[in-house]
Amino acid sequence: MRTLFICAKGCGSRPSISGSRCRIDHRRRWGRHVKCRFAAIVLCLACAACATRTATVSLRDAAMQTLPLRAPGPVRELPARSYRGASADYAYDLYLPAASAAAPRLILLVHGGAPAASGLRGAPLMRSWATQIVARTGAAVAAIGWDGHLRDTAQIGDAYAHLRAHASEYGIDAARPCVITFSAGVAAVVPYALRDTALRPRCLAGFYGDWRPATEALAGADVAGLPILVVRAGRDEVVPDQSAPAFAAAARQAGARVSVLRQPNGLHAFEVRNPDDATVRILEQTLDFLKTEIAAEP
Repeated sequence: MRTLFICAKGCGSRPSISGSRCRIDHRRRWGRHVKCRFAAIVLCLACAACATRTATVSLRDAAMQTLPLRAPGPVRELPARSYRGASADYAYDLYLPAASAAAPRLILLVHGGAPAASGLRGAPLMRSWATQIVARTGAAVAAIGWDGHLRDTAQIGDAYAHLRAHASEYGIDAARPCVITFSAGVAAVVPYALRDTALRPRCLAGFYGDWRPATEALAGADVAGLPILVVRAGRDEVVPDQSAPAFAAAARQAGARVSVLRQPNGLHAFEVRNPDDATVRILEQTLDFLKTEIAAEP
């Protein structure tokens, strides 16, 4: 903005000569002054428009934010259920409806490329996702801690095996869960879910990730009728928004039911970094997708 004020000040300087030439020069200078002021206003408006698309928080701080949605009702939580020995890192937090007439079905919530030791599974962002999903869908949600930076999907398999083994204890239906994942999870967890015969997901949802490994995984997967939600971030500065269209086309060709949502101004982790109306619509559509598909018959 300093540049704009300097410009306006320069245009507004008074003429230094007198007489008719002064009046002519004054009119010329006044014309330049008006044009400069008009340009300043246009630039200010453009900057204001850009500001609405700028992240409100840094990527580093994104995990400490909550979704820009109305606070959900109460849910029950069974925290830190270790799936590998007694490790508090290799564990999942299970979120359950406050009341349910039947055993709720299961949704796996898998964070991106952070190590299990980071505790990301229990960060405000993941807790917000879990509670919003439970409240909207009536399903149980397991937020899994795993070494996303290593793409160690065997840990996802171990966590799911533990959930199935303890399903009666938790009072849940762990067969054929839905899976929602983010960032590095798209490149690792989605291909794993497509191929794993034990998991056999009821639906898949992936946010702002690299879809190329999933495209390759389609060759050996039976995805006929599988609902898949692809969520894109148009201004992603971490994973460029380029690979999703090819995956969507290939998955449809293979028989999957693919839906694509795109936040045109979305940065990485846009659900909390770009909390505008477009983001809210995408979040609502994602929750509706999960609600519909978790309730669908196999």
